[in-house]
Amino acid sequence: MNIKNPELIQKLATFKPLFQLKPTIVATGQFIPVDWSRGVIQEPEILKLMAKEFFRLIDFSIIDVVAGIELQGVTLATAIALETGKPMVIVREKPKRPGRSPIVGDVNFISAGVRVLLVDDLMAYGGTKEERIKLLEERGAKVTDIAVFIKVLPTPPNKPLIPSYNFKAAEWLQERGIGLHYLIDYPELARLQLAAGVISQELCEIEQKNSDGPYWERGENLLRVYKLMKKEGVPIEEFVVQFMKEHGVEVS
Repeated sequence: MNIKNPELIQKLATFKPLFQLKPTIVATGQFIPVDWSRGVIQEPEILKLMAKEFFRLIDFSIIDVVAGIELQGVTLATAIALETGKPMVIVREKPKRPGRSPIVGDVNFISAGVRVLLVDDLMAYGGTKEERIKLLEERGAKVTDIAVFIKVLPTPPNKPLIPSYNFKAAEWLQERGIGLHYLIDYPELARLQLAAGVISQELCEIEQKNSDGPYWERGENLLRVYKLMKKEGVPIEEFVVQFMKEHGVEVS
């Protein structure tokens, strides 16, 4: 954990609900049993404290522009821009209308040699970061650093839905000398909430394996999640039932 401010640590530990037993399947085909609420980076006091932590962690004397990745990175990027006084742009996946740029504000702040801090909510495989960096580089900018709230250490699933998915984007960033700055990782955040009595031991244990693709391809582990969902009255959607059946779990 890279957070020094005890007030921010306490607010993260007690934020409700931060973790929820709400399975999803991401683009890689990986089953993720526990989701987290992005509301934690929309709460004003938490946002202010996060921005101050990044101001401490990053040398903003070598940053010219803060760039928020639409949608989840925009709120945090705004807070960092306000804290540092740096101008901000928003980097979309594609233009909203034909003929427009995918970078909102590029005409004002992006030019050859401009040094950019790219901001998002989390860092996992890094594919989105790689794509947005290329968009900025096409306009002459240089992304020197990335700032994210949460760092994830994912293990790719054995059978991704997209075989060509780039699982090596983090290595690509390292090769280009782009610095990664994060406040906390998933397991650390779950342990904070467990110690504060906000989440159960069982949910915390499941969360520790949340980003391990191969772990959630084993029937016995999926069955544990299924039983906990039934116990806690969590709605079980059809895609969850289908995924579990495909991995040998008998569910009703």
